[in-house]
Amino acid sequence: MRYKIIFMGILFAALSVSCSPKYSVSGKITGLKNDTMYVALKSDSPERPNLNKSGFYDTVILKNGKFGFNLDDSFFKEVCLYPLGTNIHILKSGIRIGYYSDFITLFHSGENIKVNADFDGRIISYTLKGSPLNEAYSEFLSSTWDAKRMRWESLKEIGELRKAKKPLTEGQAKLKETIKSLHDIQLDYVSKNMNSPLSPYILSKLYFTPDDYPKILTYRGKFSDEVMVSPLAYSFINIISSAEKYSVENYEAAKREQEKKDSTLNSLIGKPAPDFSLRSYQGETISLSSLKGKYILVDFWGSWCGWCIEAIPEIQKYYEKYKEKMNFLTVACSDKESSWKSAIEKHKMQGFVNLIDENGKVASLYSLHAYPTMLIINPKGIIEAVGNGEITERIDKLF
Repeated sequence: MRYKIIFMGILFAALSVSCSPKYSVSGKITGLKNDTMYVALKSDSPERPNLNKSGFYDTVILKNGKFGFNLDDSFFKEVCLYPLGTNIHILKSGIRIGYYSDFITLFHSGENIKVNADFDGRIISYTLKGSPLNEAYSEFLSSTWDAKRMRWESLKEIGELRKAKKPLTEGQAKLKETIKSLHDIQLDYVSKNMNSPLSPYILSKLYFTPDDYPKILTYRGKFSDEVMVSPLAYSFINIISSAEKYSVENYEAAKREQEKKDSTLNSLIGKPAPDFSLRSYQGETISLSSLKGKYILVDFWGSWCGWCIEAIPEIQKYYEKYKEKMNFLTVACSDKESSWKSAIEKHKMQGFVNLIDENGKVASLYSLHAYPTMLIINPKGIIEAVGNGEITERIDKLF
């Protein structure tokens, strides 16, 4: 009987071990005051073209900072963990605003990855274990944490200077120096690790705008075939392809065109607003000039534009405060009628004068190239200000 009891005890212990959960990704995050974390997946592989469009993959609840969840092991993917309570801002539209030091990034294709992270109020630093790739990435990141903390301090100083209405020059100089230091660390890693698939990945995060194309093109053909077939190189390859199509001549021409549009739009300040007539949400034809006699806030937007949607609550706040003293006009650009009307109803915009620019004539008339673009027009029909969402702050000064 004694041997039977011992055997049963051993069997029970073995079953307990075998039944303990093994997660694809697990770990602990200290320093948080929130227990919620969003998980997003990304893949630049042509085999997974819609993965980036699916929003958040999952919501994970942390218990005493600990977490664990499982992933499909069948393909390589970048996994981003967004713990709430850091400096990342997640808007209702799903747009994430922040730096890479505000969330956790790792790579997964079947391994069990362990994360050990800490949020110190400035950045979230972390180490990764479970695969050579993640451990190499973790080692690279460890060289950047101090520079990223300095960047946070510089941004905080600029905010304090702005609040105190003092010159920002000193804070901006520190920020510029810090950013250069961070870039130098990244480029130094790339130069010393040209045989690592992390190098094209790092470059794709550093150089991705048309202004950066000449810089990233200097790395064209520098990596081995082994590196270039890595999934981490997909984004780098796509940027190189775009840069090759975007020749120097096109870049300069586009830059001149952009400057011309900026100049054209800003040149309208102090001049009569060009008049136009468009169809309204109710089906009437309404002209801009028919709204003269009061101040007008004009919001050029689109239901497809995340930043435009984020600006609506702020406009509504001023509408409730000043709707008797000024008109609030929205002009939907490059929009489908069904999407336009649906957005008006969803975001409760019926109190505004809502028009749609169906053929793009008004967008051309005002040389629009970014959304949202907002105007403040005085009661005499003269444009007093041009800008983005921050222009609403000027409304309080009008009355």
